[in-house]
Amino acid sequence: MQYVGTVPQTVRLYKPYSNRECLHCHAGARSFEEGATHTADPETLAQIKSNQISCTSSGCHDVVHNIAGLKDGQFWKVSE
Repeated sequence: MQYVGTVPQTVRLYKPYSNRECLHCHAGARSFEEGATHTADPETLAQIKSNQISCTSSGCHDVVHNIAGLKDGQFWKVSE
């Protein structure tokens, strides 16, 4: 969603969020492909990739890319 002005407390989507948006960057990443939660059940990863289980479902990724916490994040630094 994009907003001009104040972002509402609750964001309501006009259609269900597609995992395609997450998988665009995260598919193929070791942390995604080999993550304990994603691989605990042999069907889970396939269901995520086929959009049968939502990445944003309760108990999974309720908060996606917590922008407010970026200042406290640890990031790779480019060596000069």
